[in-house]
Amino acid sequence: MITVLTDIPSEPQLAEINEIRRKISMVPNSVLDRFEPLTTAYWDYVAVVLYYKDLSLAGYAALYRSPYKIARNELELSVFVAPEYQNLGIGKLLIKQAINVAKSFDSVDEVTIMVKRKLGLEGYYKEQGFSCSSSSDNSFSMSMKYPLVRI
Repeated sequence: MITVLTDIPSEPQLAEINEIRRKISMVPNSVLDRFEPLTTAYWDYVAVVLYYKDLSLAGYAALYRSPYKIARNELELSVFVAPEYQNLGIGKLLIKQAINVAKSFDSVDEVTIMVKRKLGLEGYYKEQGFSCSSSSDNSFSMSMKYPLVRI
C-alpha cells in the first residue's frame, strides 16, 4: 500500500520513518553514515511517499526543496528502503510515485538525487530515468537529475 503525505506525519508514522533510518545506518557502507532521527519541528519535506508491506513501513521517498540551491525549480529526492525489504522493487515503486507527485508542483521542472559514488548506484538510477549532472573521478557523491515531462 502506498500513502502520500503532504503534511507533517503523525507520531507513529515518524517513528516508523526513523526506524528505517536507524536500520539503514547500521548497515556497513550504507547511504546513511549515522542515525539522525527526523523530528516534526524541522520537517521540511513537501511530500513523502510511504510504502507499506504487510502493515509495516518498508520504505519511503521524500521530496524537498534544498535551502542550498539557487534554482527553485527543482526538488531533491531521498529514497530509503529497510534492509529486509531491499531488492524487491520497492525502491523503484517509491521513485516512480515520487516523480508523479513532483509533477503535481507546477513550478518544478526536475528532481535531483545525490548518490554516494562508493555505493555503485549510478546504473540503478539511470534505469529509473535519472542522468548524471555533476561528478568527478574522485568525488564523494554525484548529482543525478530527472527532468519532469508533463503531458
